Amino acid sequence: DAYAQLCLHDSDRFRLVVTTNFDELVEKAVDAASLSVGLPRVQVIANHNSEVLRASLTDARRPIVLKLHGDPVHGVMNTPQEIKEIPLDLAEVLKKDRAFAKAVYVFIGWS
Repeated sequence: DAYAQLCLHDSDRFRLVVTTNFDELVEKAVDAASLSVGLPRVQVIANHNSEVLRASLTDARRPIVLKLHGDPVHGVMNTPQEIKEIPLDLAEVLKKDRAFAKAVYVFIGWS
């Protein structure tokens, strides 16, 4: 419900969700919230595919969940070497779109 309220307030600033979680909880929540406020279904990018991300960022209304550490379907990245840094091509797409510059950051976690 909280994400749906944020989308109603300003869907452009809250349409890119970046997570390191492997599970589907984040994308399921974003998808349900997006549909409840009349936005398109969520685009999940879990394999560091910069071309898919670039294309998805051009759709101003479609919410995106970018899973930096992958997922069970597309492959999990969990070794220190795999998670050391964002791949250069993906970082360039995010930088060019200014996705992080215009973002609102919300950190959610547990231990």
